[in-house]
Amino acid sequence: MTEPFESVLLNPPKEVDIVAIERELSALWKKAAEPAAADQATPVVRACSLNLIVVSRDRQELDSLGNIIGDVTLEHPARTFLIATDRTGSSTLDSWISARCSLPVAGGKQVCCEQINLVAGGNEIAKVTSIVTSLLVPDVPSVLVWRDTVRPNDQLFSSLSRVMDRVVMDSALERDPEKALRIWEKNIRESEGRASFGDLGWTHLTSMRNMLAHVFQPREMRPHLLQIDSLSITYSSSANPFHSGLSQAMLLVGWLAQRMRWRPIHQLRRTDATMTAKLRFDEIAINVRLIEGSLVGHSGGLIGVNLHTTSGMEISLAATGSSHCVMCTVSDGKMNQEEMLTTGEDLSDSLLLGRELEVMQRDNLYEDVLRTLLPLLGENQG
Repeated sequence: MTEPFESVLLNPPKEVDIVAIERELSALWKKAAEPAAADQATPVVRACSLNLIVVSRDRQELDSLGNIIGDVTLEHPARTFLIATDRTGSSTLDSWISARCSLPVAGGKQVCCEQINLVAGGNEIAKVTSIVTSLLVPDVPSVLVWRDTVRPNDQLFSSLSRVMDRVVMDSALERDPEKALRIWEKNIRESEGRASFGDLGWTHLTSMRNMLAHVFQPREMRPHLLQIDSLSITYSSSANPFHSGLSQAMLLVGWLAQRMRWRPIHQLRRTDATMTAKLRFDEIAINVRLIEGSLVGHSGGLIGVNLHTTSGMEISLAATGSSHCVMCTVSDGKMNQEEMLTTGEDLSDSLLLGRELEVMQRDNLYEDVLRTLLPLLGENQG
């Protein structure tokens, strides 16, 4: 038996001419609205609360992206554009349309929204923005999810982002996160507030930031914040698909530095699987280490955070590898130790993206963290 609220394609994607997309969409809905049998009720209800544009670097990713977006549209029905680019290939431009629907409970209505797939290569990539803008549903927000490589002076990104209300990337997909974060901060500045910007890597940090804030919430713990002299963050990466926690580790450093007013002494430097930096607060030097580790079951993310203070206190957060639990250990350096097991969030790709779609306004904290982080990153200016 099919579970309620599962997302499926109403029919196989149909290849169509670019100039006929709107006409073919109308025909698709007309056919979908016709009962398949005399005793069958009207099968679908069309819904759209936003335009969702997803740009991928790989045509092979479109099927898996379709499944992720299908889950997202259960809560956020949208006219969805799934776009794959081949920047080094021949000039090609192909399109397919379909409808993605939530399977209803018995007697319920089948709510559907549109999915438009575009595959562009070579010089034809320049046409993508005009195609998308001509097909945007009016009077609803438009969101760009950028899963292609973050590049400086990217014409496709620039032209699409100018007509968006929100623009989101996932820095965990970047093999050079230092460069990507620099470019992203520049994109934010140059947008001059036309769109709000986000990063799924930053969204992933929400529960970890909440846990750290909870540790220092008691009044007696707050003075120790001003005594931190060491910060170590361990992260994991996966190869296929590539997904790394390095950008999350960097953003967590930026968050602590922004909130605690830490100032850089030495930029992040890489030695094998470790990156180190040095910051300061008043007369205290804070040694920072980002360490690439591994944890079974992790596809790429943070797996541990350790803070040490000049008074000998140590605070550790460590993923357990099961049930998405985090073990928090607080030691005062005098043989007194407290342990707490906290259940973290199991954020799938669809849940993470869905959370981003719930917020359209600018995230001032995220932007401040990026600006604070830049002096710690490498010399590449993007």
